[in-house]
Amino acid sequence: MKPIILSVEQVRDVDRRCLTDYGIPTLLLMENAGRSLADTVEKQIKSLLQNAVLPAKAVIPTKVGSQDVNTGLDPDFRRDDGFRRKDVFIEIMCICGLGNNGGDGLVMSRHLFQRNLPIRLTLIDDPKKFREDAALNFRIIERIGVPVEDLSAFIKRMKAAEKQKRVVLVDAVLGTGFRGELRSPALEAIQGINKLKELGGETVTVVAADIPSGLNGDVGPVGSDAVKADVTVTFACLKPGLLTPEANPYVGKIEVADIGVPKKLLESYL
Repeated sequence: MKPIILSVEQVRDVDRRCLTDYGIPTLLLMENAGRSLADTVEKQIKSLLQNAVLPAKAVIPTKVGSQDVNTGLDPDFRRDDGFRRKDVFIEIMCICGLGNNGGDGLVMSRHLFQRNLPIRLTLIDDPKKFREDAALNFRIIERIGVPVEDLSAFIKRMKAAEKQKRVVLVDAVLGTGFRGELRSPALEAIQGINKLKELGGETVTVVAADIPSGLNGDVGPVGSDAVKADVTVTFACLKPGLLTPEANPYVGKIEVADIGVPKKLLESYL
């Protein structure tokens, strides 16, 4: 099947037609996008666990009947101090903007928390500014107890980053609709992500939600700052801005995630 590449405007039209033509609400698309992100992050975690020397308590099998079942990472990760303990091997961070891209990050964080993985969520601005689907998902995040910090706390921790930690960082700051000039606080978030990657090197894996923040969905890089991702999980279809030669240093490996958009609808744009 020929790869489907849609412009930002076409993607917006797909979202609209999902609802009007098929009865699929944007809330469901956001849920599917966030779950796809969570699946990718979990794959990254499993890869790290297979290829590294682990602390004694990193993985705990649980006896279910006669079977040993791997239930995930050390339950102590769920404690408030879990991210500061010296024996913590893996930390997952998600940095969210206040648009739908941030909403995808909220859903992902909820799924990882439910899977007992050590997720910490960073918001780049006041969560009261979330709207509609993202606002609903943030209310859920608050109620189930996902650890949340503000951008200043993330920047402070980034400066004190320990190289022996393994970090999987999810960029959900800006989506495919970004254009124009980067402004605070998104600019600081992007610079913080790249600084952490620079400090940590191979110990830091950056996963971008839909598109690395700072890239335009139609044309790719538009300025001097954009997130340098190792993996980009783009939703439903490819975007032309991911495929330009100038985008190569930013996108890493590209995965197209099925988020429930009907194939018939996507193929209608070919």
